[in-house]
Amino acid sequence: SYREEAFQPLHQKWKIFQKQPEVQLTEHRPLASTTLPPVHNVNIPTTSWRRKSAADSMVSWAYESLLGQYVHSGFLVDDQKDLVHSFGESAEILQQPAGRPTKNFLKMLPSELASAVSTGIHRAQKQRAVTSYPSLRVTSTHEPQMFNLKVAPLYNKRVNSFFFFVAAEHLSQLEAELQYTKEHLQAANEELETSNEELQATNEELIASNEELQSTNEELQSTNEQLQSTNEQLQSVNEELYTVNTEYQRKIEELRQLTEDMENLLLSTEIGTIFLDHDLAIRKFTPAIGSTMNLLPRDVGRPLDHISTKISIDPQALVKLGKEVLQTGDSIEREIQSQDERWLIMRILPFYDQSRTIQGIVLTFWDITTIKAAEHEIKRYAQKLETSNQDLQDFAYVASHDLQEPLRAVKNLSAWLKEDLAMTLKEKDLDYLNRMELSIQRMQQLVDDLLQYSRIQTRAQPFTNTSCNNALDAALQNLALSIQETEATVHHGLLPTLWIDQTQLTQVFQNLVSNAIKFRKGSQSPDITISAEHQDKEWLFSVQDNGIGINPNKTDQIFIIFRKLHPISQYPGTGLGLAICKRVIERHGGRIWVESQPGEGSTFYFTLPTSRPEDLEFTD
Repeated sequence: SYREEAFQPLHQKWKIFQKQPEVQLTEHRPLASTTLPPVHNVNIPTTSWRRKSAADSMVSWAYESLLGQYVHSGFLVDDQKDLVHSFGESAEILQQPAGRPTKNFLKMLPSELASAVSTGIHRAQKQRAVTSYPSLRVTSTHEPQMFNLKVAPLYNKRVNSFFFFVAAEHLSQLEAELQYTKEHLQAANEELETSNEELQATNEELIASNEELQSTNEELQSTNEQLQSTNEQLQSVNEELYTVNTEYQRKIEELRQLTEDMENLLLSTEIGTIFLDHDLAIRKFTPAIGSTMNLLPRDVGRPLDHISTKISIDPQALVKLGKEVLQTGDSIEREIQSQDERWLIMRILPFYDQSRTIQGIVLTFWDITTIKAAEHEIKRYAQKLETSNQDLQDFAYVASHDLQEPLRAVKNLSAWLKEDLAMTLKEKDLDYLNRMELSIQRMQQLVDDLLQYSRIQTRAQPFTNTSCNNALDAALQNLALSIQETEATVHHGLLPTLWIDQTQLTQVFQNLVSNAIKFRKGSQSPDITISAEHQDKEWLFSVQDNGIGINPNKTDQIFIIFRKLHPISQYPGTGLGLAICKRVIERHGGRIWVESQPGEGSTFYFTLPTSRPEDLEFTD
């Protein structure tokens, strides 16, 4: 029959058959291992295979025929790994072991397949899915063979048990090689893909590393620039330190020289000096102190009250005064006498550190015996000078008064002669009388100016806070007639209010304006400008005219008493006007000078202080 021709029995008892390879099926459609679906819930009969009827035999025959046609080598195994049924060509795979026959499927398989089937059954039962093992090489047969192995789980609910279908597809030599090559190619492809991924990852890592290296390079470059900048800064700091060190060395040298100078000063000074610390113990002293105190070099460090003195004040009193200076910070100065009747100025001063903290005191003794004697002489001379000045003032007053009387008598006599003898006097005699009157007038003016000059200090008025415009107005009022006759123009603004002697400042303005009128250019009308400008602690006044001017080389001579630059016949005057101005301005604590060029007019300047001046004594 077709069954007998197509299948070769392997074990009649257990109904194990193997399909004959030379028999071709009517419809060659091999069952691909990749298309074998898992079959679940297959009801496998538990009773032995036997014929019940013709229909059952037909179904069994058809079932076995189909399996023989479409399954290369297949085996149905129960959960105990016993062979239930085989399909296809199984003779090359299954071999009964020597000895007692067995139904254990694993024992009938080659060792390479047995291990894979055992693992596949375990996985298929656990995962309930088909387990595949491609390209299994079997070398335990008479010649090496290749198989594709699949294990499919079949669950029978009725008996609550698993069956497993094991399909073993035999591969020919070409198929095996192709399969092997395919697997190797696939493995190589996978390795290539893995290598590609690894290379890509490595490339990405290299790119990242390159970026990191580039970033690190930039950081290193930045760090290098910072280090270079730091190096330059360090070099600059080094140069500054060198400069500072040089300056420090110079300062040390200056300090050394200063210390030496101080030591030399202390050794050479004639002022006895003792330096005492905060406890009034001796720190240092000068050799000159030996004239006032009994000190030796070994006394440094001893308290002041342990030292004997040669002055009229005892050490205990000195200690008391020293403590007072330490407490208050105020210096003390006393005039004392030594035992040999010399006069001394004793000064006790605090000395401080850089934080203005008192560190001790300095005690000095300055011999003023010569100064005291000079003061005595000065007082004596001052008394004599005061008496002499008083005598000179009395003499000036008496002299001026006594001179005025004969001048007035001569003037009256000249007027009487001109009046009574007018008809009998010759022209020559009349000219003599006129010259005599002019001389008398000049003599009276000279006596008046001398008297006024001498009274600048002795008959002066106290300084009062007065507007300088008052003094100017008074001077212009006195000169109103001269201003009118010469058609002079006087310009002035608002002058300041200062501490002045109004009468004397009026005389200054009057003399300056009178000179501007007197020394005019021919018939040209005088143009005079008076102004004042504030400068720091004083006011600067100016009196400017358009007169004949002065030679710059002779501007200092015009302020000297009786000094005149022009003959009396050309410009009358006594030469005392500007000398009086100079004396008045100096009494007010100011200065007076002139700036001029011949033919370009003159500008007289004088200053007055803003504060109240003190009366000054003058010597000519």
